[in-house]
Amino acid sequence: EPLLRERPDDLDRSEWIQRLLARARLSQGFPDEALGWIDRALSRLAGEHFRAEFLELRFEIRRALGDEGAAEDLETAISTSLKDGEKSRLRAKLAE
Repeated sequence: EPLLRERPDDLDRSEWIQRLLARARLSQGFPDEALGWIDRALSRLAGEHFRAEFLELRFEIRRALGDEGAAEDLETAISTSLKDGEKSRLRAKLAE
């Protein structure tokens, strides 16, 4: 995370760096901050073929927050995924 914060211009402009910061904050035990970062990343995401990956992370964050509607993100990820292997993995995660 410190390395990511050293690049404020990239942090403001890159959905990929915002996604990395969301994952870092989640792993550090700050899911509330992680949710803000992943929402920001999703709002900037231009490559729709990556949306499922971002939504999967948002599911993990929302689940960590105890959000009962977190599974909606996985359902949307499954419906937007263009990769069969990814869809299978997401379906298995949804069934857990």
